[in-house]
Amino acid sequence: MLVSWPRCIFGDNLSTMENKGILEKSFVKWGLYAGLASVILTFLLYMVDITLLVNGWISLLIYGMVITFMVLSARQEREEGGGYLSYGNAVLNSLGVSVILTIISVFFTALLYNVIDPESLKTISMENMAKTMESFGSSEADIDNAIKMAESLQVEYDFKGLLLVATIAIAMNFVIGLIVSIFTRKNAPMFEASENEA
Repeated sequence: MLVSWPRCIFGDNLSTMENKGILEKSFVKWGLYAGLASVILTFLLYMVDITLLVNGWISLLIYGMVITFMVLSARQEREEGGGYLSYGNAVLNSLGVSVILTIISVFFTALLYNVIDPESLKTISMENMAKTMESFGSSEADIDNAIKMAESLQVEYDFKGLLLVATIAIAMNFVIGLIVSIFTRKNAPMFEASENEA
């Protein structure tokens, strides 16, 4: 018997996902939670020490948070699907969380960079880059040239800049979602009916 490609990729619980309204899907709930957590974390970091917004360790913390919300969303979807979640549905779930999180966090970041404090974050980013180059033994001339180049390439937080930032964030989170989905999926047994008969 020939299996249709959506059924082959997304498994038997595809119909469960299709029957839900968009607001009933677990990725909407967990995406909203992730977006809210991202806004709260960003605001707290801004209030405590603005330099933390460009800290590499904080970026790792944020990616850990993204993974946590992807796993929680997949776990809920799996529970609602009778204990099973195909790889395709797990990926779609992770992508949904990622898109909602990105829209919320990019909107808040635009508000922060354009309305609340437009100059401080740019200055901190340039200072952080200069310190990093200095630690690698770069000369003053090289640091000045790099800062001038970075300023000329600085992403402005207008519509075009926000679209670029959102696209990059979704792409990176999609790759993370592909990996997370390997661990959150659980396929239904192929021969469950024949095993029960025996």
